[in-house]
Amino acid sequence: CCQFDPKLGAVESNMALVDDLLKDYKPGDIQVLVLPEMAFTGYVFNGIEEIKPYLEDSKTGPTVNWSKTQETYQKSFLYETDERWAIEGPGFVSVKIDKLGKVGFGICMDINPYQFKSDFFECEFANYHLEQETEIMICCMAWLKSETAEKGLLNYWALRLLPLYNKIKEGKHAYFIACNRTGLERGKQFAGTSCALDISRESVTILEHMNHDTTGVMITDIL
Repeated sequence: CCQFDPKLGAVESNMALVDDLLKDYKPGDIQVLVLPEMAFTGYVFNGIEEIKPYLEDSKTGPTVNWSKTQETYQKSFLYETDERWAIEGPGFVSVKIDKLGKVGFGICMDINPYQFKSDFFECEFANYHLEQETEIMICCMAWLKSETAEKGLLNYWALRLLPLYNKIKEGKHAYFIACNRTGLERGKQFAGTSCALDISRESVTILEHMNHDTTGVMITDIL
């Protein structure tokens, strides 16, 4: 996970910051790099006209050219900020990826109850990945800070994965990787606390986590 404070609309300088944070790592040191939600554009856009200059082609855009595409995922559950300009994706995804196994993707609000209206313990995201036997869940976050401390946020994310804790097959493990951003953007304070959780039957282990305001890279061996 590369946790940092993206600046709104500053695509090139945000990319340069991530490049700088990664400069001490050699090819092969990191198998999967996870960034925050909207890591290069910033997050708090007020509408479609404001974000339009930063929309990218999914095959040729700056983010695609900076990275390597394995799969494209569209956020399924929108937060109120997203609803100003985005539409929901078609649903959760879990795919086989070479050397990683079954990998699922989520973006921030995806792990919450749908529109904060569905039953809290319906746990749509977790139940989907339980059914799919997903081995690694990768979540890009722009999660806002609340009054709870870092451990409170980690506990909340773990609670949203409760079906895996209760029903995952004996001897199996699922890993939840969340990369969140830091900083203040248009009055919204972000919570950091990027983490890696190991979930097995009736057990959740925090493998690694970052503080709410840390800028840096967290490396976790999970396989």
